[in-house]
Amino acid sequence: MKRLIKMLLHTSVVLPAPLLLTSIPLLAQDVGSSSSPAYSGLRSSSVYESKSTEIPRFWGSLTGSYLPFKLVKATSQTNATTQEQISSQADNGQAGGGLTLNYRLFHGWWVSVGAIYRFGGYDTTDSVNANTIYLERTRARYLDFPALIRYSGPHFRWSKYSFYEAGATIRRPNDIKRYQIANNGTEYYCCAPPSTTAIHHTVEGVTVGTGVAGKDDFGIIVAPEVRYTYWMGNTFSSPTVSTMKNQLELTVSFGW
Repeated sequence: MKRLIKMLLHTSVVLPAPLLLTSIPLLAQDVGSSSSPAYSGLRSSSVYESKSTEIPRFWGSLTGSYLPFKLVKATSQTNATTQEQISSQADNGQAGGGLTLNYRLFHGWWVSVGAIYRFGGYDTTDSVNANTIYLERTRARYLDFPALIRYSGPHFRWSKYSFYEAGATIRRPNDIKRYQIANNGTEYYCCAPPSTTAIHHTVEGVTVGTGVAGKDDFGIIVAPEVRYTYWMGNTFSSPTVSTMKNQLELTVSFGW
């Protein structure tokens, strides 16, 4: 296990820095548990723990979330015939937060459901010619609803505090606000042509993840993890705007 810790400290892909720093106390205890009484401050959700007072059967948490990559994938394109230039740029949406509820079904199997809130959008500029420019700004409040089955049993684990999970996530954009305006080269005026960006109000995704969960002397459960979600559709869709289909997510939960 000491070799594992050394490998993890030098591997940014498996455990990114924020997750690794939160996980070090759990891994350190895991090393010492075989030869001497373990530090009693952090306790595992494992089914092979001798005490049943570790992590309760049902617990809730506040969850912080961060996406290393933006929610929206934005590009640019130019019409070779008319020289019309359309350019989009993603805005915000990487940091979020919400609630997570966990319930142990039996042995090392749990169900974990939650709701994560984010705010983001995109800006699009359509330059028809030197004297006509259309601007479109779209902002939305995203709600992601993950429903996952979590395994924290004694098999196939890289620490007695670790777990794996898999399931589905549904994304619902709400309070979508779109602003459009035109510029004739000297001033902005109303109005721009109707937007060609399609909006999908429900998008499904497939989610897998891994992390660690432990309880300290104050009764606080700490659970950092890494999740990957593949989105099977686009929230916003246009020639220059689409959803980031491959989503990497870092989360940290603090619960009781």
